[in-house]
Amino acid sequence: MAATGDPFYVRYYSGHSGRFGHEFLEFDFRVVGDGRSAIARYANNSNYRNDSLIRKEMCVSALMITEIKRIIKESEVLKEDDTKWPQKNKDGRQELEIRLGSEHISFETAKIGSLVDVNESEDPEGLRVFYYLVQDLKALVFSLISLHFKDAGSIEQRSGRQAVRKADLMGETAMSDCSATLREASGKTSTARERRRIV
Repeated sequence: MAATGDPFYVRYYSGHSGRFGHEFLEFDFRVVGDGRSAIARYANNSNYRNDSLIRKEMCVSALMITEIKRIIKESEVLKEDDTKWPQKNKDGRQELEIRLGSEHISFETAKIGSLVDVNESEDPEGLRVFYYLVQDLKALVFSLISLHFKDAGSIEQRSGRQAVRKADLMGETAMSDCSATLREASGKTSTARERRRIV
């Protein structure tokens, strides 16, 4: 498994352009500085009934990043190839990009409605690995948002919560570095009220 300080980045995107414009869900995890913390970013844009773009950013600890790396490694998605996966179409596309140590891979495929779509594809075994990994990562991201933002509502809170609690051991120095990076990215200084206790 890649060490804490090794390069790590993961990004997922799912979206389409249609009647309500460009609607999408996207999130990524990017390691900050020496690898003791990372920034997690989430965006969800739906123009249905004039909904507005939702953006969330938070700092996560090295333990959380270690857990995400474990999930990715155990899925064995890095061994897969998207050549025979369904191509993007009018219904949209999915993208998954992972950099883990010296390995860097990108996938692109059509949006998958259910396991029926997976089983009917030319590469059901490989696409199934992708499908389940995406479900795990989405559940983890929704859990992080639910735990740290009051207005997150009842988005999938249960899946991934154990991993989130395991990561509640972040050092103050790493937290400060991550918070400073977020402030620099936003171009303004956070107030004490805005600086939440983040995993």
